[in-house]
Formats: sequence, C-alpha cells, structure tokens
Amino acid sequence: MQTERKTEILDAFIKLVSRFGIDKTTMQDVAKVAGISVGLIYKDFKNKEDLVEAYLERKMQQFSLFGQQILELDLPPEQLLREFIMGLYRTMIHLVIEDRGFLQFISDEASIKYMRRNYKKDEITKRLGKNVEIIMERGVREGLFEITDIPKTAGLFLSAFHIYFGMIFMNGTEDKILVGIDDMYSLLCRAIQNKN
Repeated sequence: MQTERKTEILDAFIKLVSRFGIDKTTMQDVAKVAGISVGLIYKDFKNKEDLVEAYLERKMQQFSLFGQQILELDLPPEQLLREFIMGLYRTMIHLVIEDRGFLQFISDEASIKYMRRNYKKDEITKRLGKNVEIIMERGVREGLFEITDIPKTAGLFLSAFHIYFGMIFMNGTEDKILVGIDDMYSLLCRAIQNKN
C-alpha cells in the first residue's frame, strides 16, 4: 500500500511539474491531485527536494532503458552511435515539449535550486556517456574508429551535442533540430573514423 501511495504521489507531482514547472508546484497541489492529505506526502517524502529527486530518478531510468535498447540493436558501431545520438535528442525534444519540469532541469533553473546535495544531472550524463563508450569501444575493436582515450572522447562527444542542442533548440522545429543534430553527428563522426 505504501509503495502504491508513493507511486501515486510521484505521478501527481510529475503531472503537475509537467504542466506548471517545479517552482510552481506545491505540496498542497500534489496532495489535491493525488487525493490524499499533505501529511501523507510527508510520510513518504521529507520535502519537495525528495520529490524532485524521485522525479529525476524516474527520468534517469527512462534514459537508461533507452540506452540499453539502443545497445541491443544489431547495427555497425557507426550506425549504432548515430541511432543513439538521434534517439537521445528526439527523446529530449519530446520531454522538453511535454514536461516543463524537465526543461527547467536541463536548463539548470531547477537543478541549481533543488539538486545541490545530489546532482542527478551529472549521473544522467555519466550513464549516457557509458553507453557512448561501449559503442566507441566496439568501433575501435572492429577497426572503424580511431580513438586513444575512449572515456574522454565519449564525454567530449556528448558535451558537443549538449552545447549544440542548447543553441539550436529554441530556433527551430523538431525536424530542423534533428537535421542539425544529424549534421553535427556527421561532422564529429568523421573526427573519430579510422582513416586507414
């Protein structure tokens, strides 16, 4: 029963955060949507920061599942890396459009305020980076990629996309953004291809 209640509270919080953002979502609103008293929320979550943390944990699980699904595809490393990057940013576009809280989080508005003690954004980046490393390692083994420091290259690869995504997100449609991401992928992929 407690697990079910906790899930209902988190679902109500996510629903409200998606519509109104993290800052404008109150515990009273969550209680109203969940159909419980505010006091019951505090039995499962000490404060709003705990709810934010549970919200981000759920998002991390979604990204982890996405990463695992991509890694299971039977594709050559270059195509697998492209599918990973394109799928990641397609997912991010949809999350940002559908979820104001996620937009606040990736733009640092909310993460600075709520996540000082447990910075999940870095953990998401590390998990995604590990997926890129796995693909790059396979590409090096198969002689397709020429990379000397795979963890560093994977981190730089993802950072380049994160910065680029931030620059182009507000200036285009989903299709235009994805074309830009694909162009960026082609450019960066040429840098790691084995030239021999």
